[in-house]
Amino acid sequence: MIINTFGFRDGLPVGATDVIDCRGLHNPHSVPRLRRMNGADEEVQAYVMADPAAENIVARIIERLTYHADIAWVACYGGQHRSVSVAEQAAKRLRGLGHTVEVEHLALHPLQGR
Repeated sequence: MIINTFGFRDGLPVGATDVIDCRGLHNPHSVPRLRRMNGADEEVQAYVMADPAAENIVARIIERLTYHADIAWVACYGGQHRSVSVAEQAAKRLRGLGHTVEVEHLALHPLQGR
């Protein structure tokens, strides 16, 4: 199972299909103390997951990877906060269920030639 996150502002990565959109979640970028952090930070994850809609997105990622696909594409505007947060939460839960999950945050660790 693979979860790839990215930012819409950078365009769709090659192969990104059926993208789960996180732009509707509360944006940590608008909170000065969270702006320079990213979704791998626990404080940012707590902020994002406090949005009631975040649980639905995590559930969609888990459902997609469990029943429909080997790869989930998750995005927000910049690919730094919301998509990273929900992807990390989904990966944590999937691992707790015994699945092997690889997470790649393309906006945090850009791939060459994308």
